[in-house]
Amino acid sequence: PIGRPEKFWLGALKPYKDKKVEELIQDSVRTYYQSFVTFNNTTDIAAVLENCEIDLTEVRKFYPVLDEMIQRRHKIVHHADREHRHQIIRDLDEAGNRGHHVAKSLSVKKVEQWVRYTERFVTKILDLMSDGEYGRQFNSSQQQL
Repeated sequence: PIGRPEKFWLGALKPYKDKKVEELIQDSVRTYYQSFVTFNNTTDIAAVLENCEIDLTEVRKFYPVLDEMIQRRHKIVHHADREHRHQIIRDLDEAGNRGHHVAKSLSVKKVEQWVRYTERFVTKILDLMSDGEYGRQFNSSQQQL
């Protein structure tokens, strides 16, 4: 089970009366994942995919690049993306500020690789979840462009 059970009055469902139950569930799951689920590594991603009964053998090839991307994000968020060889300069600068940090460079080529892998990974997941229908629709729409 994902999330926690929540009690509510049936009247609280009135704003959703025109939605199908399937849409309501999808919206609820989407909101939950956007609000509460974070991925610290591909092990976390794999756990969610297994819970959705996705065959991991088809997506494991993406894990090394996804892990690299997640680790870089972690470094940016929690360590200001500092290079280890450039520690904080303890002397005050001319304005009296302390702590000049040097961020690690990130090439456009690397970002483009991450975007490609992320798009391929998500496309593969959507295709697996739709028993191949997403791939057929996606390929059909690409041919029309």
